[in-house]
Amino acid sequence: MGYLISLIKLTNYGNINLQPSFWPWCLFCILQLRLFQCIDRRWLWQLIKPMPNLIKQPNNR
Repeated sequence: MGYLISLIKLTNYGNINLQPSFWPWCLFCILQLRLFQCIDRRWLWQLIKPMPNLIKQPNNR
């Protein structure tokens, strides 16, 4: 969103053309947002660094 706002503001200063790489970049941003919505954060953190085993079990009274 910020990129598009900047693009609109910069067009006042000169002629700016969208190159072919702009559209794959937009697709990448949309897919990345979708990935962040679908992935389970706890699962990802367990893959990166699993929780350590407890040395002493907590008291359950």
